[in-house]
Amino acid sequence: MIRLIHTGVYLLQDQNQQVRMKAASFTSMLHHARTAVSQRSVYLMQVNQALPLLLDLLLEECWDTPGTLEVLLCHLPQSNLRSVLKEASEAGSSTLYEQDEANVFAEPSVMSAHVLPYLLQMVERSSESSAVAQSLSAWAEGGAAQLVDSLAVCKEIQPAETLTRSWLALLTDPRFHCALSGLLTRAAFLLRLVKTCEDLRHLCDPAALHMSLQEVCSVLSVNGVHFPSAVTAAVAGEQPI
Repeated sequence: MIRLIHTGVYLLQDQNQQVRMKAASFTSMLHHARTAVSQRSVYLMQVNQALPLLLDLLLEECWDTPGTLEVLLCHLPQSNLRSVLKEASEAGSSTLYEQDEANVFAEPSVMSAHVLPYLLQMVERSSESSAVAQSLSAWAEGGAAQLVDSLAVCKEIQPAETLTRSWLALLTDPRFHCALSGLLTRAAFLLRLVKTCEDLRHLCDPAALHMSLQEVCSVLSVNGVHFPSAVTAAVAGEQPI
């Protein structure tokens, strides 16, 4: 079941519209079969409806199954902000007219916004399963240091009072948006984890992590960076819808 859902989520993000539509059609039939609806006709849902349905199914059926956490995390963009900023500075600044590419900036943030609430649900239910608690702890032990380092790098980004060419180049760099989306989603996940599990607080101080997240979001949001409501809610300590 996990592999099936994992594949479905990937196909719903495919660049080919026909592939996405077929994946949504499969999700519709799966939903029809599971709900035991008496009608013979199947309601064909849109892609944006199919994605949360598959993620709902993942946590309903497999939340404490080995591999579920990894499935959720693998759909987040990579979050190594330090390397992205280094590559961007070496590449130099660009203008708005050098390339005419599709605006893909929103895609990683949209996916992160979908996945984050399910990650937080796993934290909330971790006391019900020792296997889930162990997998969450292992993830935190392995990734907390890099996340804290990337947040520190992010805090060092100081946009000028006026819009500069270098900052504009960074704002139009999809790698920056991808890395930032992955970073803040994982950091919000880590924050909820260390707040919930006292045994993990040696990795980082929850209050300090919370303050860093708030500072980063505050500075960047007033300088042209948009954050999904799920991320801002988690940073504020609320439960994303």
